[in-house]
Amino acid sequence: MKNFVITISREFGANGSGVAKALAKELGIYYLDRDLVEETAERMGTDISYVGDSEEKSKNRLLHMTLPLGSGSISHEDEIFQVERSIIEDEASKQNIVVVGRCADYIFQDHPRHLNVFVYAPYEAKLKNIIELLHVPDHEAEKFMKTAVAARNAYRKRYCYGMVNDYSFRDMMVNSETMGVEGAAKAIAAVARVKFDLPAGSLGEYVVDADQ
Repeated sequence: MKNFVITISREFGANGSGVAKALAKELGIYYLDRDLVEETAERMGTDISYVGDSEEKSKNRLLHMTLPLGSGSISHEDEIFQVERSIIEDEASKQNIVVVGRCADYIFQDHPRHLNVFVYAPYEAKLKNIIELLHVPDHEAEKFMKTAVAARNAYRKRYCYGMVNDYSFRDMMVNSETMGVEGAAKAIAAVARVKFDLPAGSLGEYVVDADQ
């Protein structure tokens, strides 16, 4: 198997998506994140709002951050997760990819060419990112972060079967505040080049995700 997968797990507010986008650009590989929404809806033969991510395209965008799979029933959420998993695995079979969240670290835990990265940041830096990048009012940022973290923890507990919530299985951890988005991306890319025996520079054309 020649294709490789880089999975980015992250603390809420650490700007893991920003790091992942910069990483994909640095390596010239496909970045798979929010564009999963459209394909999931298409495969399910339903309107995008059914997937629970219509907030991504509306003024109520922040709701998605606290409800990773929307606000439907458990069976609805399970259906979405399985479809998204299928899409992620299909893309990985076709090309090199960077994937953010979605329990991708669990999905690819046995993949022979998988780099598992965790992006974190100090508490105050995460609050600042939530305020500045997600445009959450200052007085609501801390509460918003707690709600989002609880939702993500519940998501991982449900879908990352048996994967303990520690760092022993990570290949690499990066502080996005210390290194900055571009610096973190370059550091991850350097490790990827060593791990996968890649040439220096970009591997090909960077594919921009649907939200950019």
